[in-house]
Amino acid sequence: MFTKLRGRKDIFEYISQKSIVQFSRYLLVGFGAAAFEYISFNVLFAIVGIGKSFANHSSMLVGFLFSFILNRTWSFNSNSNLFKQLSQLSILFIINNAISALLLYLLSDILHILPQLSKLLIMGVIVLWNFIIYKKIIYR
Repeated sequence: MFTKLRGRKDIFEYISQKSIVQFSRYLLVGFGAAAFEYISFNVLFAIVGIGKSFANHSSMLVGFLFSFILNRTWSFNSNSNLFKQLSQLSILFIINNAISALLLYLLSDILHILPQLSKLLIMGVIVLWNFIIYKKIIYR
């Protein structure tokens, strides 16, 4: 199947075993963080009755803390400068939070998609670019 692609190396030679393990762990941590984030969003928004913007920001903070601890220690096994990583992640968190707020407004207020469904869609988009940033910049 993927033995040789017209004289090029096998496609799987470009993907290291370490990257596969890291990505698998990142996904597991991500699912856990996403679950905490989504549950806390719904508890704050639907049950407690807090506005969707505050519920969104608060739930992102819960997911951020959960994923930072587990990604640092387990997914990427990093022992680099904790404060440097935390400051880089804080910047990423602020960017993700701003994009999330904008997308939540666009999807739920403009396109009239349920806030709970909008939140799930937004979380999926953020997961994709975060792995690359984590691997190449923060936890390298």
